[in-house]
Amino acid sequence: MKIETSVEKIRQIAIDRNDENRSFREFLQLQNPDDIDKIVHALDAEITPLFSCVECGVCCNNVRPIATDEEMLKFVDEDKIDELRYEPGIVCKHLDGKKCTIYADRYDHCKQFPYLDQVGFVRRFSGVLFNYELCPIVFNVVEQLKLKLEWEYKS
Repeated sequence: MKIETSVEKIRQIAIDRNDENRSFREFLQLQNPDDIDKIVHALDAEITPLFSCVECGVCCNNVRPIATDEEMLKFVDEDKIDELRYEPGIVCKHLDGKKCTIYADRYDHCKQFPYLDQVGFVRRFSGVLFNYELCPIVFNVVEQLKLKLEWEYKS
């Protein structure tokens, strides 16, 4: 299994594969979602241990704004809520370099990221694609899923 680890390369590939991934999303809509979840969960279990999230921190530099003030306060200072509410990605206030300063007590939202062990992968694929360009785990799971399903992009 070929794994891509370079975040910079992953970002560029994500840009280059934008149309391809839209086509893959359409393909996934025609598949049995339970079968896709089983494959994704297996790939997640295989790929996640290959990465150290605490050494990466890319997701913490691209927190997606949370809808409520209460949720946003976990990640941003109160005086920044209105300014950051609709930003596509913000830096978590608990990040020091690439390290989370509250890692042992981090929020459930953070513990669950990148959500690949949850059900409903096909339904959530648009959100998955946002994380595809940020998270090496998501990127590699999606790319391996394409291979497992023997899917080929036809432009």
